[in-house]
Amino acid sequence: MLQKKQQNFSEISFKANSLLIKRHGFPILAAMRVKRFTSSHGLEILVGQDDTSNDELTFRVARPNDFWLHVKGASGSHVILRSADGPPDRDSLREAAELAAWFSKLRHAGKVAVNICRARDVSKPRGVPPGQVRIRRADKRLVRPRPPEQLQKQSSTSE
Repeated sequence: MLQKKQQNFSEISFKANSLLIKRHGFPILAAMRVKRFTSSHGLEILVGQDDTSNDELTFRVARPNDFWLHVKGASGSHVILRSADGPPDRDSLREAAELAAWFSKLRHAGKVAVNICRARDVSKPRGVPPGQVRIRRADKRLVRPRPPEQLQKQSSTSE
């Protein structure tokens, strides 16, 4: 019976693009709404789609050395740029920043400021609602919001 439940959990998590979390030895299904993209240099970019998914992405999925991006001064998606061993290339960082700007309230603005920091520099104060975080130190980058379709076209034409 337990094996059948575990099989159902894995099928559901695969179909619903969800994260399977184990707590106290039992699998718990936490539905995550996350979009996945690949940068022009092959790095994975993950974009949260709601407050709860943003928290899960930032605090459970992201590794300490991954890069975390969010538009400055407005609500929007948390974006994780998976980094291999060293810092990512400039193009991948720009593409992730453009996605952070696109998946925010400032989508139709001209240039948008995006905070960029390591995931280890992001914390969650006690008692704040889902999606709200505190950043210890961050760099700022100005980018124009660009839809994912244009990023995919750009990366396929640059190869």
